[in-house]
Amino acid sequence: MNQTYRNILWIAGIVLAFCAAVNLVRPLQVKYPLRKGLDISGGTRAVLVLKQETGGPEITNELQQQVVNVMQKRVNAFGVSEPVIQAKGADQVVVEMPLKPGVTREQAEQALQDLIRPAKLEFIWLKDVKRSGEDAAGNAAAPYEYRGDAIIEVDTGRTLTEDETTKQILYFDGNADKIPDNIIVTGADLKPNGAKVNIGEASRPVVALEFNDKGTKAFADFTSSHTGDLLAIVLNGKINSAPKIQVPITDGKAVISGGFADYKEAQQLADLLNAGALPVPVDLVNTSSVEATLGSGSVKEATRAGIIGIVIVVLFMLLYYALPGAVAAVALLVYTAVTFTVFRLFGTWFGLTLTLPGIAGYILSIGMAVDANILIFERMKEELKAGKALHAAVDSGFARAWTSIRDSNISTLITCAVLYSFGTGPIKGFALVLAIGVIISLFTAISVSRALLHVVVNAEGWSDPKYYRTGFGWGVGGRKPDIMGKWPVWFTLSAILIGIGWAFIGMHYAKSPTRQLMPYGIDFTGGAYITYAMPEGKTLTDDEIKSVFSSRNLGDVSIQRQVGGSNITVRTKPIEGSKQIELKKQLEEDIRAKVGAAPDFKLEQEFANVGPSFSRQLTVDAVSSVLIACVLITLYLAVMFSQYGFSDGLKYGLCAVIALFHDVLVIFGFMGLAGYLMGWELNSLFVTAALTVIGFSVHDTIVVYDRIRENLKLFGKEKPFKEIANDSIVQTMGRSINTTLTVVITLAALLLFGTSGNLDLRVFTSVLLVGIISGTYSSIFNASPLLMLFEMKQDKKRMVVQPIRKPVVTAPKAVTPSTAPKPGQAPAEKNGEETEKPKPGSKKTQRRRF
Repeated sequence: MNQTYRNILWIAGIVLAFCAAVNLVRPLQVKYPLRKGLDISGGTRAVLVLKQETGGPEITNELQQQVVNVMQKRVNAFGVSEPVIQAKGADQVVVEMPLKPGVTREQAEQALQDLIRPAKLEFIWLKDVKRSGEDAAGNAAAPYEYRGDAIIEVDTGRTLTEDETTKQILYFDGNADKIPDNIIVTGADLKPNGAKVNIGEASRPVVALEFNDKGTKAFADFTSSHTGDLLAIVLNGKINSAPKIQVPITDGKAVISGGFADYKEAQQLADLLNAGALPVPVDLVNTSSVEATLGSGSVKEATRAGIIGIVIVVLFMLLYYALPGAVAAVALLVYTAVTFTVFRLFGTWFGLTLTLPGIAGYILSIGMAVDANILIFERMKEELKAGKALHAAVDSGFARAWTSIRDSNISTLITCAVLYSFGTGPIKGFALVLAIGVIISLFTAISVSRALLHVVVNAEGWSDPKYYRTGFGWGVGGRKPDIMGKWPVWFTLSAILIGIGWAFIGMHYAKSPTRQLMPYGIDFTGGAYITYAMPEGKTLTDDEIKSVFSSRNLGDVSIQRQVGGSNITVRTKPIEGSKQIELKKQLEEDIRAKVGAAPDFKLEQEFANVGPSFSRQLTVDAVSSVLIACVLITLYLAVMFSQYGFSDGLKYGLCAVIALFHDVLVIFGFMGLAGYLMGWELNSLFVTAALTVIGFSVHDTIVVYDRIRENLKLFGKEKPFKEIANDSIVQTMGRSINTTLTVVITLAALLLFGTSGNLDLRVFTSVLLVGIISGTYSSIFNASPLLMLFEMKQDKKRMVVQPIRKPVVTAPKAVTPSTAPKPGQAPAEKNGEETEKPKPGSKKTQRRRF
């Protein structure tokens, strides 16, 4: 068996060497770059202008928002993660997206040109056109012929121009925005993601289409009554092909088979069709390279703080667990190397982009990786205290911790799958990074840590119990605390904490003229977009710019700098039209004075209002994803904890989800308080922090529930549920404290050393810190007592003490030689008379669960 563990370590060593090469060797770094998001490394900003065409739709706010929505879908479909897309002014859209490593500005502009292609798909009946050499059905004297890629006038043999084809054949009056009777179906009639790339004849790529119910019916009705006619597939007003209808097509499927240079071009068209057509043409009028939205200084600070936090976590593990702590540190090293390698590979192959939400998921996955080791080590220490041999204690610790690790991580993966399926942008990035981290942490905790421990305990001199700190721990003293019995205290404390926070939310709502629950940041409300062109050789720090805007009561701002230029773009809260002129002038004067420019030097280059970057739809998607995840987690826990039936298991799921909502209410209340007292604003990073807390809360609760489940199997017939739950919490208290500490240490380091220049990061880290502490509190003091209250109602039915019949006392009978017991023989029973003496452990003396 020891050889098996040595083999595992050899494999882990090979994997670690490969990961080190990918992350440290320059040629492999270039081949597999770590893609970073706009907030961390910057990218490209493009300004699109909506074109008002003669006879076309009027440019309105609603139409502008349609363009934003389509561009959001297109950018995601093209593999660009975490873009920022928002309306600007009355007829513009700003697109900001991270650059892939090694991509030049010219290549980025070409990609943008591909993104703004109209992708207008129509199936048009060519009712006056016949195929060359054939007659159109019912129209032998058709005036036009279709010859491969052109329309020919039969009488003159002349090829129609594009303009003539548009006006005479496709749209009659020349207006492509009005749908004439011969347009049968359009791209709007496709199913969601109804365009897919397949390989057709001669191994050429084709785009297979599938229509929705409306499109299927229209297509079937038309092809059934027009067999023999030509039906043109028209892309962006030009005929792609015009196949002849051979038979009725009733399955709602069609194929675009012509004109693709390669598979990539076909996939690009499919992506554009799935994203939807732009309602109006757009022009690309300006592109520029921009720095990280968080600021390069903030990114460096956060990185340094993260390293400090991880080092402190490793030192804590060494202090608390000694030799197992060293094993956990090695496993954490393997985990870090493997995850960063996967990030590089996924970035190259699937477009994974690492952003601040992704880093939040990564921090949470580190906490879960350490948590798995802590669970195993705590169970191992219990086994050693019980007198088991070292090898047996290691195996037993892993075996008894497995169910808890399994259920908590599967619940987290369920959340990730739902968030990734229904979310967009930053929500997808968070879910993907967290899922990758959870899967890898399972490998490192179960395989690497176990193999290392077994190899170490076999080494000479390392079997002494002092290396495993069995006598070291937090402890609860000689008296067992009655946590379950004080449930009214814990519930009251939760109500007070939540009530205080929501009272501030109510006060903000009462004084807010727009009836907002708390201050919303520009991610949700939109705002003003101001670009200043600084004098050559002059610049301002982010703090200096922020002080100017805060002095004018504009709150915190988002700052972004142009790469290789002097332009600085500032996003701030909306500025009312009546105040814009005066406020713009004041801001320009303030900045001119700060930078030391001449009084006549004009700083302002551009001023415009912009819409929200985190749209209402993104918010709805986030909330919907969380609710769906809660339902699925409830059902999963109902199955896994259904030792007394599905309805009994359902209580575990419901209580876990209620504890989760407790944590959500706590962090919203905290933001309400901080918003009222310090002006902190709700932004997209808060959404990410909330998702992180949700993932941690369920994970933590399941660990406590798992110990309750285990103890119920052992003592369910002997103890009431209240006592079992209390014992379980006391037994897992050390694990809960240590797991929370490892995450809190990392976040505290980030808060103290990594957020000095960025309020958004400070808010983000503070919410995470409050949420993680609340998640631990709710798992112990809310989720378990709530489950106890459910179970106490059932104890009357399930904890029944069976009555013990009194023994029948009879007069002693004379003992005759025939009835006298032989030496060592029990007295004989006679005439059915016996002394009722229940057997130890019988059902008559035990409480039972049904």
